[in-house]
Amino acid sequence: MRRLVLFLSFIFVMIIVAAISTSQQRHLPPNISASPTPVPTVRLDGTVVRVELADTSEKRFKGLSGVREMPEDQGMLFVFESQDVEAQFVMRDMYIPLDIIWIDNNEVVKIDANLEPRPGVVDDSQLMFYVGNSIDYVLEVNGGFAEKNGIKVGSKVTLPF
Repeated sequence: MRRLVLFLSFIFVMIIVAAISTSQQRHLPPNISASPTPVPTVRLDGTVVRVELADTSEKRFKGLSGVREMPEDQGMLFVFESQDVEAQFVMRDMYIPLDIIWIDNNEVVKIDANLEPRPGVVDDSQLMFYVGNSIDYVLEVNGGFAEKNGIKVGSKVTLPF
């Protein structure tokens, strides 16, 4: 009887440990297009990116921090309260390299390409990325995406709204 109680206790502890370690790793869904709700897309000169919208201050602050993998055709679109904002971005707690694509008037105005991940770094205030003038949106995708897909300054952007 005592062995059975110990065995069941061990199994219970292992389930809890597995649940905690899984919850600490953040992944975007492998295929957000399988979602029951329509998935927004951004089109860059014909290249389609399925996006998660960062449309609240909490979502914009979190961004892709903690994401350990992201499908190649997916990204995050940062939507601000108004257009013509002067946004700054950091690579806080990033595990994957990123391209930051700055968008103004439905056109790419700057690309910060292949930014190195900074896992575990929570205060990244010394390494900020910004465009130097106002923009309307920011799109974050996997590092190398822009080059691989021929996205460059001047590329036309079609947004989901």
